[in-house]
Formats: sequence, structure tokens, C-alpha cells
Amino acid sequence: MGKLTVTLTFLLFSAFASAHSGADPLKELNKNKNRLSSVQSEFEQLNKQSEQFESLEKQARYLQKNILILRRLMVKDYPHVTASMSKYKLDYMDEIDNGLEGFKQTLDQMKTVIEN
Repeated sequence: MGKLTVTLTFLLFSAFASAHSGADPLKELNKNKNRLSSVQSEFEQLNKQSEQFESLEKQARYLQKNILILRRLMVKDYPHVTASMSKYKLDYMDEIDNGLEGFKQTLDQMKTVIEN
């Protein structure tokens, strides 16, 4: 039980630590979105299953980072703040929807890999 607790604590801490890099959150968000889009568009050209799995892992990491960034921004600005009220001029719900659409594409690609 102790090892499990330590492992879970480490995993949670590492996820939160990566979301608090101290960089401009909008720049980080856009950088991750661009990287995700690039990795997703390159997925179709990958022939080896190991490369496809690595691509899927990268996609999942970028999506996780974006969701953590958005969550941190929402906590700072409060969830009821609209885009015009946000100091980042960001519509959080649209960004979360976009992240979920990207995640759906990643899952669809994962299903393709598993079926083959």
C-alpha cells in the first residue's frame, strides 16, 4: 500500500509540476496545440506500430498539458468568467472543447493501431 501511495503521489506531483513551468500560459497553450497538430498530421505516414504508439503517447501528453494549463487559468480567473472578462481574452470552454476534439482524434487513431 505504501509503494502505491508513493507512486500515485509522484505521478500527480509530476503532472502538476509540468503544468507550472512559469512561462506565459497562452504561449505554452499555442505551442502545445501546434505540436499536437503536427504530430497528428504525421501519424498517417507512420508505418511501424512502435512509431504509432510513440506518436499516440506524445499526443496524449500534449493534450494533458493543455488541460492542466487551462485548469490553472480557470482557477486564477474563476470558472464563471467570460472571454471578454478574462485577462487572457480566452474562452476557456471553447479551448476545452478543442482539447477534447483533439483527444477524440487521438483515440480514433489509437483504435486504428489496435485493430491492425
